[in-house]
Amino acid sequence: MKVVLTKAVSKIGRRGDVKNVADGFFRNFLFPRGLAAVATPGRLKEAEDRRKRSTLEVEQIRKNAAEVAKKLASGQVSVMGKATPKGKLYAAISTETILKAVEAQLGLKILDSMLISNEHIKSVGKFTLGVQLSDEVKSQITIEVTASKK
Repeated sequence: MKVVLTKAVSKIGRRGDVKNVADGFFRNFLFPRGLAAVATPGRLKEAEDRRKRSTLEVEQIRKNAAEVAKKLASGQVSVMGKATPKGKLYAAISTETILKAVEAQLGLKILDSMLISNEHIKSVGKFTLGVQLSDEVKSQITIEVTASKK
């Protein structure tokens, strides 16, 4: 039976996908939960239109992410923290502090989930953090940590 998925279904497909499924699977699982509808000509056309819009949106997101990646790679962010005379920070630099500094200094708003950081910044110096802007676009940002004047 040919159906159009109305919602994403694990191991089956995403919303708008046209799939062939067993009659019983549709009747007993997909249809009662509102996950799929019978593929009529109108629904097939609607699914195709949605797929075209989705493709255009994904392409636009990819272009925007590439522009942001260039800005991040070329920029450097400075963060200050209280430190000992040997350069060890009293408190680690939080991701929230980094995100605020990126927004203030570079004018870019990135999300906490986009930062790829395996380590905590606990000393003065330069650090490079990865940033996952989209599924395909990754970048790096340089963070310079300096000791604040008391």
